[in-house]
Formats: sequence, structure tokens, C-alpha cells
Amino acid sequence: MTVAAHSSEPRVNALSTVADAAVLGEETVQITLELDEPVPSLPYLALLAKGKTPLGVTLTPVPTSQSKDGSTAFVGELTIPADYHSGQAQWVFSARDRVGNRGTHVATGQDVITIDTTGPQPKAVTFYTAKIIQNKAEHPAVIRFAVELDEALADPPTFALRGVAGETLPITSLAQQSSTRWLASVTLPADLGRDHPAYLHVIYEAVDTLGNRHRGRLHPAEIEVYQTALPALSAPAQLTAMSAPDGHIALQWSAVDNAAGYEVFRRGINEDAFESIARVVRDDSTTSQAQGAPEVVHYTDEAADKGRYVYAVASVRRLSAKDAVTEEAISGYSEEVVADSDRHAPSQPTNLSATLDIDGVHLQWQSHAADVQAREAITEIGTTEVGTRYQVYRLAGNDVISKANTLQTDTFLTDATRVGEPVAGLQAIDSTPLMGESVYVVTALDDAGNESLPSAPLAVDSPLLPVNQLVVRQKNGGAPMIGWQHPAYFDPSKAQPFQDLPEDRQKGKQEDKQEGKQGQAGEVVRNGNIAGFDVHLKTDHKSAPLNDQLLTNNQFVDTGFTHQARHYQVFARDADGKHSLARDIVLPYVSVQLAEAATNHGVNDRISDSQETRHRLQRGVMNALAFDIQSDTPIDDAQLSLSIAGKTYLSDVFDVKAQQDMHGPYSTRVQMAVVGEADWQANEMITTSLMTSQSDSKKANRIEIQHTFEQAVTDNRYVVTLDSKNTVRGEVGQVRLQLENRSALPISVDLGAEHQSAVQFQIKDADGNVYGIVSGEALRDAVVHHTGVSSELNDKTLNEKGLLTIAPHSTYTSPWLDMPIPGNVPDTVFLHVDVAQLTYRPTDGMHPVPMRSAVTDLATTDLATSDAKHAYPVLSGMSHRQLISTVRPAYYADLQTVTPAIAYSDQAITLQGEVRDSLTHQRVPHAMLDLVLDVAGFEKTVTIASDLNGMFRYQYQPTEQESGQYRFSLIHPSSTDRPDQGGFTINRLHTDVSAVNVVTPRDENADITLKVRNPQQLDYPDVYWDVEGGLPEGVTLTVPNPRDIAGHSETVLPVTFHANTQSAAQGEVILQLKSSLSGHQPLASVVVDYRLGEAHPALSYHPAQIETGVTMSGQVSETVHLENHGHA
Repeated sequence: MTVAAHSSEPRVNALSTVADAAVLGEETVQITLELDEPVPSLPYLALLAKGKTPLGVTLTPVPTSQSKDGSTAFVGELTIPADYHSGQAQWVFSARDRVGNRGTHVATGQDVITIDTTGPQPKAVTFYTAKIIQNKAEHPAVIRFAVELDEALADPPTFALRGVAGETLPITSLAQQSSTRWLASVTLPADLGRDHPAYLHVIYEAVDTLGNRHRGRLHPAEIEVYQTALPALSAPAQLTAMSAPDGHIALQWSAVDNAAGYEVFRRGINEDAFESIARVVRDDSTTSQAQGAPEVVHYTDEAADKGRYVYAVASVRRLSAKDAVTEEAISGYSEEVVADSDRHAPSQPTNLSATLDIDGVHLQWQSHAADVQAREAITEIGTTEVGTRYQVYRLAGNDVISKANTLQTDTFLTDATRVGEPVAGLQAIDSTPLMGESVYVVTALDDAGNESLPSAPLAVDSPLLPVNQLVVRQKNGGAPMIGWQHPAYFDPSKAQPFQDLPEDRQKGKQEDKQEGKQGQAGEVVRNGNIAGFDVHLKTDHKSAPLNDQLLTNNQFVDTGFTHQARHYQVFARDADGKHSLARDIVLPYVSVQLAEAATNHGVNDRISDSQETRHRLQRGVMNALAFDIQSDTPIDDAQLSLSIAGKTYLSDVFDVKAQQDMHGPYSTRVQMAVVGEADWQANEMITTSLMTSQSDSKKANRIEIQHTFEQAVTDNRYVVTLDSKNTVRGEVGQVRLQLENRSALPISVDLGAEHQSAVQFQIKDADGNVYGIVSGEALRDAVVHHTGVSSELNDKTLNEKGLLTIAPHSTYTSPWLDMPIPGNVPDTVFLHVDVAQLTYRPTDGMHPVPMRSAVTDLATTDLATSDAKHAYPVLSGMSHRQLISTVRPAYYADLQTVTPAIAYSDQAITLQGEVRDSLTHQRVPHAMLDLVLDVAGFEKTVTIASDLNGMFRYQYQPTEQESGQYRFSLIHPSSTDRPDQGGFTINRLHTDVSAVNVVTPRDENADITLKVRNPQQLDYPDVYWDVEGGLPEGVTLTVPNPRDIAGHSETVLPVTFHANTQSAAQGEVILQLKSSLSGHQPLASVVVDYRLGEAHPALSYHPAQIETGVTMSGQVSETVHLENHGHA
């Protein structure tokens, strides 16, 4: 036996266009393709430009190249649409030989062609007349310009002047200076600009040698034409005036387009007329512009005497000739502004004093009487001025005291440290004092920024400062760790209390001041007479030390923690044994428990760790995690961070306070959204950190309490499917998207209003070759047309940002989209949809408690500002493909009726219609159809047939377990379309049993426990038990009051059976579940089969065996328990 092996793939020998041109334009061209070996099916050939949809070539075999193994030569047509691309485009080729080897290679030199579908564009435009033209009736003005285009033309271009109202003046004087350069001129009408200025622009139309046409404006700027006086520009806007030091007034305003400069006007507050005080030329020295903001012009008036002034500005427009200014126009005044000129600094503050308290160095001073009077006068006037403010400075060395009276302010304060921002009152606190900078002064500043001489310097003895920050950290209820900072104590190896707490990094002036004082790692650098620290526990107004020896570092572990709130005090101690003031912090005793998800259960339901049915994390969807937080003290402004598998999420700020519906004196529930990562293990560790700040006086202390949970992980997913219809080769088919949200949180899909769309549809063959693309933007446009746009994120709606939101446990079905089916597609192809990503965004009404969480870096987290740093959780998307046939089926189904549209329990649904020929539309007898039923993404196919007259009638009988919303498609057996021709709903509740046997004596109650489950999303109100046909004689049933059964829930509806002496010995009762929604239609049925007998006792005993013994002449007692479980 001889076996031939063949492993080489088909290759392109020649690929060419019949057109002779080196560049192809908007046209249809003939393509020839030659291969090195025969292929049994048509190759895939398409032209692809970057970022564009492939242009497919419909190929036909050349008869002379055909053999038993296929063809080697093909011809076809390529249609290049207008505005497709200009530049190089790549040929994409794919073919398989008779043994399945796939070839995709196109030789270099044949793999690209150049196309140009863009019309001629202006390359350079030169105007030989000004853009502002004075048109005189006796001598009308002439507009001359030259245009350089980017390519040669087939015919001369056309130009015209167009006014704002659409009027057009053709430009007929045209001269060609080169293959791409043209000179044009036009004389303006004598009356143009006579009554009012005219604004014109030049439009053009040009066609290149490939037939590409372009129309548009030649230049963005308008040409202004006037006849009498030069029109002025608009007045400047947003003028402001600010008082500045030394009597200066700083002005600024928004620049005016085309202004050559600005005239500045000033008048006294009691004067009527303005005088011009300056001409501001528009250049880099007078203007500034922030990124993305309009240009701003600046001017400072330095000549004003003390007093109050009113200012205005006007724009200046110039029309210049070569040698002189020919004409100038000044606009009207801007809005007026008022400012005060003040050259005199306030009086220096007096009587500076200092005390030490828990906040740091507390400074007080007195102001001059004149400053107090000025401040009161300002208050009476009611201006926005704030009056005198005060700035505190800190200096090093006592020698500055002797120099204070001889130095000016600017030299005296050169090396001073500014303490905070200026304050309006007569006191300030240096909350971060530094050892070595123990001299303080204070200056006064007025509204203009004039600064007084400094006060007499005050030297503060090196105080025993308190610690200036406390941080307490606790893990899983273990021993708390307390850390702190002190300005006179520094350990380079422990620059922070718990340096692994990123929120406690040093920053600001204090860190800068300690540069050069740091020793090597592990070396403690002390500034001042600090020996160490003590940590005390405060209880009932008593304070006792927790450390046995003086602490020489800046942290302490409380090994005596007793699982209750702890009030800590930290003191600094000097070498003489003196203590500083205490810094206090209270660690609450906090319990954090992972609760059952609030969206799946009631908000107040709880679940303990000991229960077997614990909440599970789910891969592939957004997870809603709820945490019950309990504390023995109230907590304000807390946040919860959650870390899982290397990602961290951060909650909004919340309070822990008294709740009536939760356990514990102080409690709350915090919910967070977590992305279900695909690489989660079977069990994952969740670490939560409750973070809060406590305000000890004005200094914030930090608390972090961690808890760790281990959680099992299961799988879930969002489901995306496709429906299609009329997917016939060469025609426009239709496709639509269905996206099912199987999670407990709403999800959003970006359809591309502000960003690139996350959705894309494609037609591909089995090798992945692309035949067509429909973007998510087309889907967005269809949704806008179908449902409109909402300003909010609501269920199944699109907002103005292009976000489509889908509620929990619901399915979104998009409108139908047009999908052109190219003529070169194979008989069967795949319809693909890709959803790049899904996000969770909190929405009103979507969730019992609004949630927002973020994958965040806690190193940048600040409780005061973290709300602005949220990012929405993002889940990688999904894709779906569906095999479709592109061959037109021989016939189709014409559905006419579906009854009933809503069925209850075991009601049958009847579908009736006709089968018609696809071309003649006549009825087709004895034709087979596939009825494809879809419920919740699961399909079931039933085969039906038309009768002798081409009619069909099918009755669908649901099984006992079926319920929900059904969609159906009636299709040809060879078709893969899902045209979705209608639907029906089966409303049903499910009971755990369909029949119950009851054996009981007469006059005794028998309790029947019946569980009712609602698998649908639909809520059923007022559900109750009814009896079909009435009760037998002597039988009574006790049933619960009607109650609501929510979607996707389960409940118990118990029944108590009783039969008296008049009852028959046996019988049955048929119970039916009904609702105010279903009316008389039953939603479920249960048969109660009862048998009545005489009452008999039923005796039981325990224990079953007793081992005992007795001595001679002795006695013993044993106990046996008897119980009657019977009815007699």
C-alpha cells in the first residue's frame, strides 16, 4: 500500500488588479488570484485597511483551472467605497487544500496595494488681501488668494464666497500656476457691507484624477467686510480687581479674539467720568493661559493714591497698512469693578504669649486699636473684605531677639518657618512644633497683602511636648499595637508608627526639618531632653501604666487586651521623670461578620459562620458582599477596606450607631461590590480593615481593626446570546444581543458615547477570517432610537454617557441591528459578539443599600478625600458565537396566533400559522418546521409540519416543572436563524410535593407542611390556598392568610387538616394555589389523600436497656420513661 503525504499549504502565485492605475480610488475593480495548488472551496480574500472593516472579494473559479481537487485560478470584484481609506491596505488571504492544509501567505510586493478615496485637501492657503476689508462703493474691494492642493486634479476647482445666511458669490477669475496651485480673485459687490458688516468664507469643490470629490471651507477664519467705520470688537469679559501690597491694584480679564490691545480706565468712587490710564499691548508679558482655559490679560495699576477706585477696560482693534496705522476702533466699557488702594501696612501685633497644651504651642496676641476699628468698619459696610489677618512665624535661635528691632520684615523673616495659613483671630496653634525652633513672632496683614513689622519675638522654653499622633492597629481580635510620633524623637528604621500603614507616612515641613538629623538604620536620634514614653490604660477616671519599663521606641503591644473597649493614653517622659500632657485614643471592641448578601435575602437577615449554607464567592460575576459591623461604642466616619487575592476595595464613609433592626448596641451593615476573578482558588481569604479617625482635640488619631475570613468560591457567569434573521448571502440580515445578568448587582455596558464601545459584532468563518463588522456605536444608536436616553442609570436603559445598565437577575434584549451579509461568505459562517468589559456602578433603586467600591491603592488613601478616588469595579468581558446559514431557505413560517399569551399551571399554548414559499410566498403543504423554544437561555426544539393546505397548528403542553417567559422561533430545519417571532409566559408556583397522604383519627388535627417555591422573577401578590370542588362533609382545613411571594424566593404555606365523626373514612381534597394576579387560574395543585381510623395509643419507652445490680438485703431503684404518641 502506498500513502502520499502532503503538508505544504496553498500559496499565492499571483494577485493583481485589472486596473492599470498604481493607486485605486472609489471604484469597482477586477481581481485575479492564482494559487500554486488547487483548492476545493472558494478562498477567502479581502482588503484590510487599519481600523476599517475588511472589503471582501467575491471570487469565482476560472473554468480552465478546475480539476478533481479544485481550482487554482479565481476572478472576482473588489468594491472600494467613498472615504474608505487613503494609503496602503493589506491583502488578507486564506484557503485550504484537499487535505486541509491552510495557507495565508501572500508574497511581499503583492500583499499591499495603495488606495485613495479621499478628495483633494488644501495644503496651503495664501490671502493677498486682509481678512478685514473696507469696501467702497465707488471702488469695490478685490479679494485675492492662492491655494495649494495636496494632489493633482482632473478638472479645475470651483471657488465661491458664502455669507452667514447662505448667500453665495461664485469666483470665476481663476488661473492655474502649477499642477496643484491655483490663483483666484473676485470683486466684491459695491453695496456689500454698507448697512452692516458682512462675514464671508471661501468654499471650494475639487475632484482628483481618481474621481474622489471633496467639498468644504477653504479656511476656518471669516473675512469681515465693512464700508464706513471699522467695527469695534466686543468688550472684555470677566474683569476682576484685587488690592495688592504697596497700594497696587491687580486687574485681569478674559482676552478678546483679534484684539490688538486694551484700554484701561479708572475713576474715583465719587467721580462720574473715567480717564484712560494705560494702553495694554497684547503680548506674552501681559497674558497667561492655563491648560484648557481661555487666555487671560493682566495689568497692575501702581500709580493710584490711597482710596477706592472703579475700573473698566475696552478692547482695541487696529487695521494696519505697511507704514502706518490706518484705522482703530475701541469697544465699549466692560463691566465695572471696585477695589481699594492701600499702601500702609497694619500696626504690628503686641503682647505675644504662649502656653503649651495637648494641641501643641498655643499662641495669643493683641492687635492695635486702629486695626480693630477698621475691622468693625468693614463689617458695617458689608463688603467681602475680611479685615486684618495674622501670620505666625517660627525661628531658630535666641539671637534673633536682639536683632528684631533693627531688621526689616523681609530680612528678619528670611529664614523663618511659616506656621499655617493667616488667621483672622488673635490666637493660633503650632500643632507640629520643632525642637530648635523655639522663637515665635506674629505679623499683621491687611486685605491688600501689606504685612506689618513682626511682633516682639517670644522665646518658648524647650517644652516637653506631647506625642502628636496615635495609631492603633488590631488583627483578628488579637493584642492591639499602639504607635505614635514625637517631634523630638526619631528612629530612621521606624520613621512611622507601623511604617507598613501607608496612610501614616510623614509629610510636610517636619520631615524637611529633620533632614540631616537622621542616623543610620536602627539608630535613635533624640532632639531635646526626651528619655522615652509611657502607655497608660484609663478606666473610671484612673490611669495605670501598661509598660513595666520606659519605652525607648515609638510603639507598644497591649498583651493584656481583654476583648472590650480600651482607652489608651501615651505620655512622653524626660530625663527628670516628668511627663508631658497625655494623648488619648479609644480602641472600640469591634466585631465584623460576613452576612448573607442583602440582594439575595432580606436586609435584616443574618447568617453565622457555623451555618452550613454560608455565603459563597462567585467567579465570573460581580459579587455583593455584606458585612455586619458591631461595636460597643459608636464610631463616626469609618471606612472598610477589603482585600482578596491581591486586590483591595474601599467602601464609602459610614457611621456605626444604634440600630433597632440589628444585633448589638451599635451596629451597621456595609455592602461592597467585588469582581469575581477567574483565577480565584476554591477557597479565598478575605481581609477587612475598618479604618477610622478619632479627634483628640484638633489632632486626628487613627484606628485600624482587621478581620480575616475564609470563603468558598463557586462559578457563575453572565450569559450573552445572539438572535439573527434573514442572514442570506448578499442581503442585509439582522442581529440582536441578549445579555443576562445572573448576579445580585446591576451591571453596565459601555456602548461608546464617551469611550470606545465595549461591544462589537463580527461575521467570521471557521478559520477566523472576518467578512463583516458592526460596531457597538450602531447598537447605541439603535437603543437611542428604540428607547431614548435616560439621565439616570436605570434598569435596561441607556444614559447620556452611553452606559447601558441591566438590573440583577434580569435579561436585556437589544433592538434589531442591520448586519450586511457580503456576497463572498461561505454557506455557513459564525456570527460573533464580543463584550469587552462589564462594570458595576451604583444606581438608585437597584440595590437595598447603595454601594460603591474601588480597586484602590491604600498607600494614597486619605479618609478625608478618599471618596474622590473611587474607581468602578471592572470585569473582563465575554464573547459568544453562533453558527448561521447564509443560504436562503426554501420556505418560511408565517405565524398568525398564539393563545393564550399568559398561561397558568398546566394550561396548553396553541400556535397557528402558515408555511409559505420563500420566492412565490404561496402556501407549502407537508413542510417540516423547527419550533425553537428559549427560556432563560436554554433552548428546546420541537418538529412540527404543515397540513395539506400549508397550515400548521401546534399545541404545546408544559411539563409540571416548567414556568417563566418563553421566546420562540419557527424556522426551516436547515436554518440557524433565531428570528424571535413571539413569546408566551407560563406562570406557575412549585410545591415540594404534588400529593400528600394523611392518616389520622377523627377529631384530631393533622399538620401538613407545604413548601412553595417561585423560580420566576415575577412577584405574586396575595397568594392563598383554595379548594377545588369544595370540602367533603365533616372536613375542615385551616390555611394561612394570603401573603406575597417575591421572585426567586421560597416560603412555607402550612395547612391543618381536621375531620369530625361525620366524615367519610377516606377521601381526597385538591388544594390549589391562587393569587390576586392569576385570578381564578391555579398556580399549583396538591392532592391530599386522607384515611380516617380509630384512635389508638402508641407507647414508647427509653432507655431500651438497663444494666443494674443489688447486694444481699439491699435495694436499688431504676427509672424507665414511658410516652404516649398516639391519640387514645
